[in-house]
Amino acid sequence: MKKRRASNDPVSVLESRWPGKRPKKIENAFIRLKDIFKKRTQVLNSQSRATNSVPRHTVSGPSFNILDVARRTCMKHDFLFLSRQLTYHIAATADLPQALGNEAQIEAVVSELVGHIARRAPHGGRIQIGIKETMWRQCPGIEISFRGVDYHIADLNRSTFLKQVLEGGVSDFSPILACREAITKAGGRFIADLPEPQCPIFRIILPTVEVSAVAMGENNLYKYDIAIKNIASVRKRFGIKKSSSLVSQVEEFVRSLVRHPIDIVMAVHDKGTVTAIYETQKGAAESVASRISARLGLEKFQIGKKVVDLDFRYHLSALPSAPIRCAEATKPMHR
Repeated sequence: MKKRRASNDPVSVLESRWPGKRPKKIENAFIRLKDIFKKRTQVLNSQSRATNSVPRHTVSGPSFNILDVARRTCMKHDFLFLSRQLTYHIAATADLPQALGNEAQIEAVVSELVGHIARRAPHGGRIQIGIKETMWRQCPGIEISFRGVDYHIADLNRSTFLKQVLEGGVSDFSPILACREAITKAGGRFIADLPEPQCPIFRIILPTVEVSAVAMGENNLYKYDIAIKNIASVRKRFGIKKSSSLVSQVEEFVRSLVRHPIDIVMAVHDKGTVTAIYETQKGAAESVASRISARLGLEKFQIGKKVVDLDFRYHLSALPSAPIRCAEATKPMHR
């Protein structure tokens, strides 16, 4: 005799595990709960069918080989490489997928980045280009990174470098700001960082599959400044070294609340400030900032075993856009 397959709904599971004989009132309660659960399931199924019946609004476009783009770009810069006695190395993983987007537009950005690094690199230097698959916004993507030595930024720390690259206002980095704007409008992500002194790295992340229009086109880059208002009194009480360690605690806590390293968190220890740079959909920037400030308000920070009361001040701002249009990115930015 075949055993009856047990139902997976929670009401039936609870009914089957009820200890002993069930009174009449309990039986009636189970009957009503089953009826409610059945109607609820029917509503959810109908909503699901309605959602699935609507075609998914996607943004698609031509695909291209990003490795070919990198090779062509380096060939175009041969004269610049020879005049400065530079070498370059392209490292790519096997079986790379096709990138999605406007090939001419992406190639213009790649050319600008390679030229920027080459013009600022020391004679006899080396430029490294890496290409690999990655995950971005829970979708497959492809990342191309550019590294080189730049002695022109010897006096810049990571915070100052990112401020100049992402906020503009400095002519040396205005082409980088234009690159970020072009990549963002193309549905990708542009990341700049200074992991080591005088060794900047620039990353471009592009989608490799069709993604929703919301995911590609509605995101902006924001900067959330968090200042410890009473940092002067903390430094006076505990000293410079311990107060700097306290700022590092705040920095690490904020970093745990964002999608590091895709989003950036940095601190200026002597000023007691922490800055989070993150990308989110239009209209959601304040909710992300509120989540960070709410968690900071509940967290306890310590120097040794002593809990230190910190008074925070917050400021949210959108990072500026470059003064170019997406269509203009198909033209060389410099000759």
